[in-house]
Amino acid sequence: MLHTNSIEIDLIKKEQRLNPKYFRFYKKRKDLLSNSDFQFYKLGDKFVSRLVTDGEHQAISLYDEGKAHADIRYLYVHNIKTGNIDLVDSNYIAIEDHKRLNRCKLNKGNVLLTIVGNIGNSAMVYDYLGEANIPRNISKIVVNEKNILPEFLTVFLLSKFGREQSYYTSGGNIQGLLSLTKAKSMYIPVPKINVQNEIGALYIKALECENKALKLIHDAQKELLKNLSFNFKDIKNPKTYQVKYSKILDSDSWCQANFNPYYIGIEDAIKHNGDFIDLGTILDIQKGDEIGSKNYIEPRDAHNNVIPFIRTSNFINYEIDNYPDTLVEDFFLESTKQDVKTGDILYTKDGKIGQVAMVTNEDKFIFCSGINRLRLNEIALEKYNLTPEYLFTVLSIKELGVYQALRYTVIAATIPHLKDNRFNRIIIPVINKKNIENITHLVKDSFNYKTQKKQYIKESIEKMNKLLDY
Repeated sequence: MLHTNSIEIDLIKKEQRLNPKYFRFYKKRKDLLSNSDFQFYKLGDKFVSRLVTDGEHQAISLYDEGKAHADIRYLYVHNIKTGNIDLVDSNYIAIEDHKRLNRCKLNKGNVLLTIVGNIGNSAMVYDYLGEANIPRNISKIVVNEKNILPEFLTVFLLSKFGREQSYYTSGGNIQGLLSLTKAKSMYIPVPKINVQNEIGALYIKALECENKALKLIHDAQKELLKNLSFNFKDIKNPKTYQVKYSKILDSDSWCQANFNPYYIGIEDAIKHNGDFIDLGTILDIQKGDEIGSKNYIEPRDAHNNVIPFIRTSNFINYEIDNYPDTLVEDFFLESTKQDVKTGDILYTKDGKIGQVAMVTNEDKFIFCSGINRLRLNEIALEKYNLTPEYLFTVLSIKELGVYQALRYTVIAATIPHLKDNRFNRIIIPVINKKNIENITHLVKDSFNYKTQKKQYIKESIEKMNKLLDY
C-alpha cells in the first residue's frame, strides 16, 4: 500500500529526522495524544517513574554457569524478550561485582527495556529470575506505584504503539540506540488504577505460569539426573590433554573438541549407566528453511497475513518467542512444507549449538535452516517407551544435549555448525518406564502452564492495543 504525506520543513528541522516512516508515526502519535480519554506523561516524569537508568558501562568479567565466581546472573539484550526473561542462555558475574554495581541490581517489579541493538523488548522482573544485574544495553525503570503499575507499563511498552515509540524515538548509526534522555521523553498513558489492573493482572498471571513452568522443568531434570548412576562432576575435565596421532588420522573430524576427554567421558558414562540409544535410531528429523532476508517483514510493518520466522536467537526458556523481530508472509507455510505439530522439539544446530524448545499449540511459525525439528519415530515409541517430553528433558541438560553436540561441531568461517550425520551420533540414556512416565508428567504440566502464559500475554497486549485504539 502506498502512503503519502506532506511534512513542513520546520518540523523536519525541529525533529532532525529525514525518515518518512518517522513522520507517519509522528502524526499517529499526535492524533493519539489529542484524542485519548486519559492523560499521557513523559516516562521521565516523577509522576510515572522514580528512576530510569541503564546498567554498567565498563567491561566486567563474565563466567559460565557452574564455574567459579559465576554467582549472579548478568542479563543481555538477547535475554529480554516479549514479556519474558530468558534464563537458559545466560552469563554470570562474581558476587563482589554485583555488590559494587548497586545501581544496576534488579529487584522484583523493575521494568526492563532494551535500548541498544534490538530496541523495544520489555519484561518485568519476577520471582523466577532471582538476583541479577544488567549492562548498559538495558534500561531499568522503577515506577511510581502510586500512579502506575509496573505490569501495566510493561504491557504498554509491548503494545503496538509502545514498540513503535521505542523504535522511532531511538537513533544511532551502525546499530539502534535509545539514549536515556530520549527514553525519558517517551509518552506513557496513565489511566485509572482499575483500568491498569485489568490489563496488568493478565500479565501477572503470565509471569506466575512461567514461574511454575520453569520449576516443573527443573524438577524433571532433577528426576532424570537422580536416575543416572553417575555424576557429571566426577568426570575428569582436564585443562590440557594429548591425543595420539593415529587417533587423529582415524577420525573424520580433526577439531580439538572431538578429542576432549570430558566430552568423551560423558559418552562413556552414559554407556556404562545402562541402556542407551543414539539419536539417529529414534528420530524423524526435518531441516528448516532459509527464505532470504528480502522476504523478512519487520513487526512495525506487520499485517494480518504474517507469521513469526524463528531463528536460532528466538529461543527463550525452552520455547520459541512468538514475537520475534522477523516475520514472513504466511504463504511460506505451504511452499516450505514444514511439518510441525504440538510436542515436537526444535534444536539449534548452527551458531549457539544445542538450544532446545518444545512446540505448544499456541505456536504458528516457520523455522530457519539453523534449526532441526525433532520427532520420535516408531522405534522410540514402541521399543524404548520414550516420549517427546523425556527426549526434551534429556536434551535440555547441557551435559547431555549440548556438550555431546559440541564434540561433533565444526567451525565454518566463524560460525559453529553441527551436521546431521554427526548429530545422529549423540547418545541418550534410557531409564525405566515408570521414571520416564514421571518425567513426562512433569514436562506436560510445565508446557500446559507455558501455553497459558502465551495466551495471557497475547490477551494483555490485545487489550492494551484496544485501550489505546492504535
